[in-house]
Amino acid sequence: PEEYFSECIWTDSIPAEASLKVVALDPSKGKNAKKGDFQAAILVGVLNGIAYVDAMVERCPIGKAVDNTLALAFRHGVQHVAYESNGFQELIGGIFDEKLAGHRFHGITIHTIEHTASKEGRIQSLDPFLRNRELRFVRSPGCRLLVQQLREFPMAAHDDGPDALEMALRLALSLMRTDDQVSDFTRS
Repeated sequence: PEEYFSECIWTDSIPAEASLKVVALDPSKGKNAKKGDFQAAILVGVLNGIAYVDAMVERCPIGKAVDNTLALAFRHGVQHVAYESNGFQELIGGIFDEKLAGHRFHGITIHTIEHTASKEGRIQSLDPFLRNRELRFVRSPGCRLLVQQLREFPMAAHDDGPDALEMALRLALSLMRTDDQVSDFTRS
């Protein structure tokens, strides 16, 4: 609904004091990928029950998509990065290993996410976050495209940004539960 996308969803930056920051990559290179799909790297930082989101959503080779993902991680001090591993995408792990080997930065944990639910169902799980106004999007070209894809879902030609956002939120919630933190997101 249009009311999900009022001006209050926009922010200028990810708060430095966010308690948890994660990045997820949807490489859009699987067997069901459409020609012209976007590669989406989505950063989520959680602070006071709000998920702050930044995004790099563009059409690019997979190596550049991994670079974009790591750029978000390094810039924001992210310790957890995830990527979709369905199909041959598990080979992306080797690209991450290669790119991380060249950096002195240590402490990034790479997670794989294998989807078992439909993409449409996964993206629909974002509804409570939007309805409860628990998402803030950085005013960036990537977030503008992400929000456009959210607004047009399920009729949009592309939904790679929303798919990566769902992965990032799922990883953040999983880590919050693992750390015995109580999620202050409303999951109704």
